[in-house]
Amino acid sequence: MIPNLLRKFINYLKQNIMTENQKSIYVAATIEDLLDKSLILTNNCDDSIDLSKYDPHDILFRRGGELKSIAAMLYVCVNSLQYRMMKVRYKEGYFNVEITI
Repeated sequence: MIPNLLRKFINYLKQNIMTENQKSIYVAATIEDLLDKSLILTNNCDDSIDLSKYDPHDILFRRGGELKSIAAMLYVCVNSLQYRMMKVRYKEGYFNVEITI
């Protein structure tokens, strides 16, 4: 399921039908959703945030199929935009992501 989502996400961003601001909102929402899903598997917000810091080598050799897919999708999201700053906060059971272009 995640690989198909990844492909659709990349194709969606390639269409360039959205402004950079709209893309940043969409990417932030996607990152929030992925972090929330990873939190269910890791039970630790710091471990979930660490998934967004993985590079391709880390992802390739990561064990655990679903976390590996989430880490890959997070990598695509984080690297799909040219941004100045990204803030990730965990509060009251959910993640909040703010991206500044």
